[in-house]
Amino acid sequence: MTVNKTFRKVDTMVAETLPKSNTLFTYEKASLYGINVLPTINVVKIQENGDIYEMLQEPSADILVSAYDAFGVLTSGWAAPITEDDTPPSKNPERVRVRLFCYCDSEGKVHSSIRFADGRETMFDEDQAKGAMRNAMADLYGASVAFKKIFEAK
Repeated sequence: MTVNKTFRKVDTMVAETLPKSNTLFTYEKASLYGINVLPTINVVKIQENGDIYEMLQEPSADILVSAYDAFGVLTSGWAAPITEDDTPPSKNPERVRVRLFCYCDSEGKVHSSIRFADGRETMFDEDQAKGAMRNAMADLYGASVAFKKIFEAK
C-alpha cells in the first residue's frame, strides 16, 4: 500500500517526539495534536487527557483544532485477534501492546497507523476506519469547520 506522503511524514514526526524509553506503549494520557502542513509540516501537542473520547468531545477542542490545517490523536492500548465470543483485547492471551495514531486531514479523511510493541510491521490505514474513534474524529472535524466558518464571518 502506498501511504500518503503527508500522513507518513506527520506520523514520523509524532513518533519522533515520544520518549524512546517507552517501547511498551503505556501512555497514561492520550494526546491531541494540531498539524499545519503549509508552508512546511509542523506538529504541536495541544492537549492531553486520560480519556481520548472525552478529549475529542471537550467543548474547546473544536476551537483548538480550528487553528490548524489538520489534527491527530495518539493513544496506546491492547490489540488482539477478533474472537467469536468478543473477548476484549485486554483479556485475550494473544494480546499485544500497540500505539495508535489517527490523523484527520483538511478534507476530514481519517488515516491511522498502528505500531506494535512486539516489533511487527506498522499497519497503515487511509480513510478506511470505522467505529467510535473514527466517528469522534469526524465529529470534531465537523465542529472545527463550523467554528472556522463562524469565526471567518465576523
